[in-house]
Amino acid sequence: MPVMRVVVVPGNGAGDVQQSNWNEFSDVLIVVDLLNGLTVVARESIWLPFMEKELKCDEETLIIGHSSGAAAAMRGDGDRGSGDNGGGDGGDEGYKVVVMEKKEVEDEKVVEKKEGEKVMEGLMIEEEKWYSETHKVFGIILVGAYVSDLGDENERASGYFSRPWDWQRIRANVKHIIQFGSTDDPFLPWEEQQQVADGLEVELHKYTDRGHFQNSRFPELLSTVQKLITTG
Repeated sequence: MPVMRVVVVPGNGAGDVQQSNWNEFSDVLIVVDLLNGLTVVARESIWLPFMEKELKCDEETLIIGHSSGAAAAMRGDGDRGSGDNGGGDGGDEGYKVVVMEKKEVEDEKVVEKKEGEKVMEGLMIEEEKWYSETHKVFGIILVGAYVSDLGDENERASGYFSRPWDWQRIRANVKHIIQFGSTDDPFLPWEEQQQVADGLEVELHKYTDRGHFQNSRFPELLSTVQKLITTG
């Protein structure tokens, strides 16, 4: 099946995705605020049902997960852990997740759809977060992925790391798995990233100078997405 939707899942505390990492995506897409007020903790118990019930990610969906968003991309609604179900703590701040969806447009150039909306080459954004242990999807692209809570309280509270990873099931459910990682990541030991690569037998893009991939531009990611959309 062709790619009809691309979901960008940010890490904890990412803020507004358009003003955060890889904002080149926002130059060619519409932003539709479907879910706001989500927690910095980014609890699995909140995100995964939203992805299933509201966004309906499926075998025509490509999911891009950054940092804890990569953990969300690997997990599935049917295999939820014991993370806190809450979502309204006083200090929480919301953030957007970006989804691109193919849509007919007037031409290949950017055209105004409504105030604040843009479409380019048939791609458009909505919003989202998650999943592939129990759902079939076209592909997942993991950026700065890891396998444990790293001793961090927020990571532990998210629920993503409360049980072992089912690598075999993820591989069976996902047609394409691509990983970007860097040995100089200030937050993630390379051993954690390598465990993901080994477990999922991914197409690994290994760098030594990208840190946690928090730059505004990520041309390799953009070209990878374009290639998958083109070739299927």
